[in-house]
Amino acid sequence: MAERHFINGGVDNNWGTTGNWSLTEGGAGGQSVPLSTEDVFFDAGSPNCTINATTRYCKTLTASAYTNTLTFSYTLYVYGNITIGASMGFAGAVTNQLIMIVAGTWTTNGKTIPQNIAIGDFTSGTVTLADNLTCSGDLYLANATSTTFSGDFHITAATCTIANSQTVTIVHDVTITGLTTITLAEVLNGLFNWNTGGLTANAALTGTTTIVLTGGTWQGAGACSNSMILAGNVTISGTVYYAASGTPTLTYSSGTITTTGSTLSIATSCTLNTDGMSWNNIATEAALTLTISSPLTLAGNMTIVANGTTTLTINGLLTVTGTLTLPRQGVTFAGTAGWTVGTLTHLALNAGSKTYTFAAGITYTITTAMNAVNTDGSMRCIYTSAHASTKAILTLGYGATQNNVFIDPTRIDSSLGQAIFTRLGTITTCFNWAISIANGNVIYTAGGESVTVAGITKDNAGVALGSCDVYLFRDNGNDTATYIAYQESNSVTGAYSFTVFPGSVYFVVAFKGGATPVMDVTDRTVTAV
Repeated sequence: MAERHFINGGVDNNWGTTGNWSLTEGGAGGQSVPLSTEDVFFDAGSPNCTINATTRYCKTLTASAYTNTLTFSYTLYVYGNITIGASMGFAGAVTNQLIMIVAGTWTTNGKTIPQNIAIGDFTSGTVTLADNLTCSGDLYLANATSTTFSGDFHITAATCTIANSQTVTIVHDVTITGLTTITLAEVLNGLFNWNTGGLTANAALTGTTTIVLTGGTWQGAGACSNSMILAGNVTISGTVYYAASGTPTLTYSSGTITTTGSTLSIATSCTLNTDGMSWNNIATEAALTLTISSPLTLAGNMTIVANGTTTLTINGLLTVTGTLTLPRQGVTFAGTAGWTVGTLTHLALNAGSKTYTFAAGITYTITTAMNAVNTDGSMRCIYTSAHASTKAILTLGYGATQNNVFIDPTRIDSSLGQAIFTRLGTITTCFNWAISIANGNVIYTAGGESVTVAGITKDNAGVALGSCDVYLFRDNGNDTATYIAYQESNSVTGAYSFTVFPGSVYFVVAFKGGATPVMDVTDRTVTAV
């Protein structure tokens, strides 16, 4: 293989001058400018060199003993191994790249390369690292199919661009202090960390490598399906897409995560372990299993959209300040923790009744409004406990509004809050639920403030009937009622009025007969027969 040595005492310091090149170290000049088939040497005695006039080429580049400066006025393509001298200098615009155009070995001898460096234009191959590869410019990976790094050494660059649809395999951690940009669908493999100060995903990113965001901005319409760690001051911009394949985990580790105005869109099963930070909005795109392994807080809304079965396994309290929207296909809440949401609603059903399953013994709380409205009695929302006998706990806070139509609860305990009304629904084995008789919101004042249960006793023709015995009961929601009070209605108008505390369902029973009705209230409980 022909050699070219850049000699001292040549015509000038330009790469493109034939008088500067010799066949041997310290030999006579006059050899042709190196081609892509020739090995280039910068020896201990080689002077400064400028890559001038046009892009230059060589087979290999060896500068291990070089102590002068290589100036990049143009790009240099190397078709094999690259060896950098520890004491050599670099100059020129960083955009004039040092490019390894075919697979080879990088040896830097601890030198930081200030130029942008590129690896690519060969279809696939292995780049062997003899030591750490450090670049203060951009690392550009441009192979058509794959780039595999070997050698147990670290790669560091200011920024990184991964082009073409390729698989990049790493065998040690990679640190990109600035932005990593994904241009086409890429795979990042290797059981190591890709640390980056920002991620622009313009296309899908998959693989076994963990993406560690140490700062910067996460943005782009491409879904990241690698496991990811948020470990710095990171801004989530617009809608970002997570988990299009596999079952990755998104973890919060440290730093301030700014999510104002953003949405985390999730397309397949994954795990969120982000206690310590607050998301803005979260939306699911398809049927999946979302595992929440630690407390999860949203400043905005959570929307569950699914064309099939969706399960939320909640092992840390889910807090949604805004609205939790349930899917039209039903949903299962599992795990050891529940949720607290501002407003609960669901997408309108489009075919048949759907089941919304709550974990038995787990508490789910609504603080502002419950708006579960269906317009067709053949399509009902069935709220049920996952256990055949133990109830789930669904609490509607005092002061919250509600408007629920065609909701059928089964084994739901709502006794810790105000009563929940369902218009045209069917109630089975529930506490503190009742059938309402009209559309519209029901508003309860805060606990401790009294409200009035009042009406007029009438005969079967609808005419006011005075002096009736009126008994007030509280519905216990389990086929029993508790006797509260008695009064006689007004002798003329039939009016009666009881003062009660909110949060329970009450009803009255009235009799007219002159004699005291036969009614056993000694234990204050009436049992249905």
